[in-house]
Amino acid sequence: MKGAEVKNVGIEGVSPPAHKCNDDECPFHGSLRVRGIIMVGKVEKFKSPKMAVVSRNYVFFDRKYKRYLTKTSKIHVRVPSCIKISVEMQF
Repeated sequence: MKGAEVKNVGIEGVSPPAHKCNDDECPFHGSLRVRGIIMVGKVEKFKSPKMAVVSRNYVFFDRKYKRYLTKTSKIHVRVPSCIKISVEMQF
């Protein structure tokens, strides 16, 4: 049965969610592999059931003016049903 076992995603400090799901694209209960980098951001929109918009702030060095700038980027992320999030949530 899909969703019966919880697997380790391979990232220290990340615990599996308390709820179980049958989503095949869940990193904890499905076959999705975790890859890339870990980012910290804030949930801005969560209107569709499985998609959210996360904004993150980062520091950028402008070589022309020789100073640091703060920039914001928005990333569309997929959220499995076992992870409970809300708007304006930091993670």
